[in-house]
Amino acid sequence: MTDRFSILFALCCALGVFAQAAMAQDIPSSDRRSGAPDDPFDAEESVGNCVSTRQISATHILDDRKILLEMSEGADIVMHLKYQCPQLKFHDYFSYESTLGQLCAELDQITTRAGFHCDIGGFSKATLESESEQPSTP
Repeated sequence: MTDRFSILFALCCALGVFAQAAMAQDIPSSDRRSGAPDDPFDAEESVGNCVSTRQISATHILDDRKILLEMSEGADIVMHLKYQCPQLKFHDYFSYESTLGQLCAELDQITTRAGFHCDIGGFSKATLESESEQPSTP
């Protein structure tokens, strides 16, 4: 019985590794990050894969795919979602559960007020253009 279990376990592991390798080869490298060719995320302006949640002092939803993170230390950051996140801008609200005090691309997700879960695709430095998209506060 133990031998059968060991063989079955080994087969499942091998199948999982094979499936991951096959999927990675089928996705063009330009689409691995975003899943869409029209993604405005610029990898050259990337600020890493994770952001410390302790350093986020405020957030501003720019549209259904971008959120401006005001950082207490350093330059502001734009969080890019992997795909359009329905009703994100409309409700102007999101929540998240962080991994070890960080939000990480390709790992964490946000949740909208409507209950949609949206994957984080990456982070980039905020530009004057992205900051001008935020609503002015009195």
